[in-house]
Amino acid sequence: MDRPEDVEAVCDENWRGLGPVLIACTYNSERGFAHPANPRREDPEHPNRAQSNLTGHIVRIDEAGGDSAATTFTWDIFVMGGDPNAESATVRTRGGGAPAFVSTAVDGEPTTSGDRFACPDNMFIDSTHRVWIATDGSDAVFEDCNDCILMTPVAAERPRPIKRFLVGPVGAELCGPMMAPDERTFFCSIQHPGANNVEGVEFATLRWQGTAPASSFPDGGNAWPRSAVIMITREDGARIGD
Repeated sequence: MDRPEDVEAVCDENWRGLGPVLIACTYNSERGFAHPANPRREDPEHPNRAQSNLTGHIVRIDEAGGDSAATTFTWDIFVMGGDPNAESATVRTRGGGAPAFVSTAVDGEPTTSGDRFACPDNMFIDSTHRVWIATDGSDAVFEDCNDCILMTPVAAERPRPIKRFLVGPVGAELCGPMMAPDERTFFCSIQHPGANNVEGVEFATLRWQGTAPASSFPDGGNAWPRSAVIMITREDGARIGD
């Protein structure tokens, strides 16, 4: 598969599986061959040519009868990474690199609406069965789009509405989305902020050149960036996402 990074099951309040399972396939840059579970290929005119999948996707599995002990299941493509509002099927990647195919459609049917994203990496499913998606590599596809956390209901029909919840610092991967048991506090990790600047120049090169850091998270000013775990609460103290 195209780099499966996380597997999450929809569960009830007793952590008993209800049948649906999501698999985040972050991307594939190794030029594999098309497969129904890995439908994105950069050159749709030549589906049998080895190609890459730079924006990733999420696969949904549904256990027979909603039983997590079932031995059979059905599956489909839950969402494709990309930009449902793009004027062109391809965009030029960071620094004027190779084009990436950003249509979110599968067999001509859009899988998403709303906000763009690429490279789904980690997921968290809350008690209302909304899936929170953390990305790792959006900025390599969309030069002006840092990695972020987005949300959509597991039960939503196509095109599934993608809503952006938070955006990370430049050069950072977001991972480990999680909520406190009462779902009034949201946690996630900010990994390697400033690992690269918006042009893709890496941290080590910037330091060697004596260039200012691409990010000063979390201290601000002229500080060099540091990884951290952050927590988010609502001003009114209500549950996150409501």
